[in-house]
Amino acid sequence: MVKLVYTLRSGRSPRKGVQVQVLFPAQLQSSFPRFFDLPFSVFSLIGTAEVTVVIWLAIALILLLRRRFTTLLFFCLFLAGLVIETVGKLFISHPAPPSNLYRGVFHLDLPSSQVPVVYSYPSGHLFRTAFLIVFLIAASSLLLKKSQQRAAQIALLAFLFVMAVSRVYLAEHWTSDVIGGLLLGISFGCLASASLVIKKS
Repeated sequence: MVKLVYTLRSGRSPRKGVQVQVLFPAQLQSSFPRFFDLPFSVFSLIGTAEVTVVIWLAIALILLLRRRFTTLLFFCLFLAGLVIETVGKLFISHPAPPSNLYRGVFHLDLPSSQVPVVYSYPSGHLFRTAFLIVFLIAASSLLLKKSQQRAAQIALLAFLFVMAVSRVYLAEHWTSDVIGGLLLGISFGCLASASLVIKKS
């Protein structure tokens, strides 16, 4: 992620031998019919700060009621990630895809859209979704029967994959934005999930 940020800020291409294939929204859009505008827009709505923060608060409340204070502390890395996301969008010079490529169906004036960010890196949708899904995958391995774990984890990973595709398809983000948000969410989610495993042990 550090190398990716450096590349964005400096404007330099990756070194020879380190090839990064960037899938632009226009290329992805040409692979899908316009039928997908609505379902991908629904995923975009689910990944908004308003929805994901409510989910985070619900899980945090459960942890508090169960007196899982250590896990709750690590779970608050979600808030730190929101700060990192905002700082990135303010200072990492990486403009969003052109507006003429936008395919979103919903045009909602949500509170999160009022935050005066300038750039698009990293994707907040992918950070928040990846964080929650990594944590839920870890929780499912502790709470569900083995016969149920695999189905739940596959469903969660499929949801994360579709969320990532939707951000590029709708021209909300470049692939690099999605990768940055994904790495941030997975890394923080793993730290939060580790406290679950340690407590269980």
